[in-house]
Amino acid sequence: MFTRFTFVFFLPFHLNHFFTTIEKQTYQKKPKDIISRNNKIASYQLKGEHTFALPLSRLVLETTEHLLSKNHLDIAICLNNLASLYISSQNNYVSARLLYKRALKIRKRTLGIESPYIAQSLRNLAKTSLHAKIS
Repeated sequence: MFTRFTFVFFLPFHLNHFFTTIEKQTYQKKPKDIISRNNKIASYQLKGEHTFALPLSRLVLETTEHLLSKNHLDIAICLNNLASLYISSQNNYVSARLLYKRALKIRKRTLGIESPYIAQSLRNLAKTSLHAKIS
């Protein structure tokens, strides 16, 4: 079991309600919870509601980092999601590039160099590097 911790964000009412219900729960190492929260972030992103998606994505990353080991694949997924949000909402390629680099390191350690996920991470990193140089 993981001890309870609190995050403080200034958010719209319905997100504050969402976070307080999360805080009332005891976090457990359940990938389903992480996946469902990532799906919620993706739905906000698809709707263009980046003001909701960004803080939620940061919260999910912080929570996942506290729950799982530093080299867990779920952390790499959260990093990729947050990097994607930085690009789509703010055109912040520099921050996205740092997150993609970190996700690539995790994937290399856990999956090995031959994994197709390594290719995806390298593609993400190359695209952000290109855009960061152009901007």
